[in-house]
Amino acid sequence: MMHKRQTIKLAFAAGLPLLLCAIWFAWLQVQIAQQQKRNQILDTEISRIDPLIREIKDIEKWKSQLLTRMQTYSHLRPNKYSLIVTILKELSMRIPEGVSIKSVKYSTDGGFEEHELLLEGEAVTVAAISNFEQALETLSEGNSKNYSTIIEDISDITTKRFRIRLLHEAINRLTRQEADNTVEQEE
Repeated sequence: MMHKRQTIKLAFAAGLPLLLCAIWFAWLQVQIAQQQKRNQILDTEISRIDPLIREIKDIEKWKSQLLTRMQTYSHLRPNKYSLIVTILKELSMRIPEGVSIKSVKYSTDGGFEEHELLLEGEAVTVAAISNFEQALETLSEGNSKNYSTIIEDISDITTKRFRIRLLHEAINRLTRQEADNTVEQEE
């Protein structure tokens, strides 16, 4: 009997840890199964959201490219009003004595690259108009004339009327010279 008791105690002592290990192993298996279910749910959600994330990244890239193009365009195409102010400032420094400008018309027919400036005015002499033309001559690059002049004869001997049409190359030169002058003054 004692031997039977000892065997039962020994079996119980050996079986209890095995039973505890089996329970722990079963609990661990349940935990692993639950974690795998959670992982599967997360994988499903991630696979559903991944295309949206890629689309958002594509939109952000497109937005960035668009903003870059807009900034480039805004730097290439100056503000129309600041351009006119620059042109008038530059022209005022080139008008010689005896010449007065009566009308200034700015047009951009066909876009920014085809703008022109029409100046109408009066001069005391044809020589004064010639001096004004010489001042405008500095706007020409090479041999090309960036303006055309029409001198109108009127009955009044003391006044000569003229029209000068500046083409876009001359206007661009005016604005570049103004920008160069501004940079020099800042230095």
